[in-house]
Amino acid sequence: MSAKVRYFRSQNYRFDQEISEKHALEKGFYVRGTFIEEQPERAEIVIQGQLDSVVYYGRDTKDRDLVRQHRQQYGAVAMTIYDRPLLTPEGELQTLSEWNASGELIQITKRLVDDHKEPLREEIVDSQGALRGIRRFEYEGTYLARIIFTRADGAEIVELED
Repeated sequence: MSAKVRYFRSQNYRFDQEISEKHALEKGFYVRGTFIEEQPERAEIVIQGQLDSVVYYGRDTKDRDLVRQHRQQYGAVAMTIYDRPLLTPEGELQTLSEWNASGELIQITKRLVDDHKEPLREEIVDSQGALRGIRRFEYEGTYLARIIFTRADGAEIVELED
């Protein structure tokens, strides 16, 4: 199994989103993905030519050894860990943990996505497991129309998409 590095405009790893290394470096905003047998293993997110964060796939979301290894390799860079997704009757359930540049767990998100990997719902808890809020994604046809975030205190924030 050899790793293959590919460059993308975003974390949407579709063929039409792939760009050349030269174009990525010129643009300064890109995702440098490491793939094993077409599955993402790691992605480095670069913004304005600077490494912003690293995303790991198929790992335990609370893997402290991975956090330590990440800090040794990248230093003070934020990271996200995606667990292996679970198939449910409602769709694919993804669990991801977000860690700050100091290596501290910030929050854990459980995200339900449809067959096209479009988000339907997210439940976000803090590092202690307390609910921060629930985000629902509403579509009109295939287009995302609005995102509704309901905070733990019941207040709602609605984002309308263009």
